[in-house]
Amino acid sequence: MLLFGVLALGMISGLNVTEAPGAGGSSAAPPLSPSSEMHLLEATRGAPPADPVNVTLQDRASMWDLYLHHCPHWKPINHVFFQAANVCFLVSFLAPHTQTGLVFLRAALVLGCALSALWAWSIQCYMDAVVWNAVFVLINFVYFAVHFYLIRPIKFHKDLEDVSMVCFCL
Repeated sequence: MLLFGVLALGMISGLNVTEAPGAGGSSAAPPLSPSSEMHLLEATRGAPPADPVNVTLQDRASMWDLYLHHCPHWKPINHVFFQAANVCFLVSFLAPHTQTGLVFLRAALVLGCALSALWAWSIQCYMDAVVWNAVFVLINFVYFAVHFYLIRPIKFHKDLEDVSMVCFCL
């Protein structure tokens, strides 16, 4: 997931073509190309080279520098609701593959999504995150209820169990 985020960041920053505003709306500098924003090697501009085979390239930082050093100033750690929600997600994904493990998984997901919705509502004010997490809470609660119902012990009244044992013995 982190890899896709970094690649998307590189693609977005590579597609942004900006112009410096000058007098009268004309640009004082030529627009930057995507390769110059991403610090890629590109051909030297100016007069066409006398020898088209031997082209001089400008030495610039590699593209990996953009990916490795794109956050020089990290933001502070998020609120405790955000951290608790992610701990619930981590614990839910460590649930065993049993019937009780599925109940535990769904219960932890309900709690994690509820904490994420609480964080998005009270701390960050992200309405879309609140709605998405509310939908996830509802879905996981339904699955939790179904799994909890399926693992309940099925017991009959003692007299009915005695009658069934008599029938099997005959």
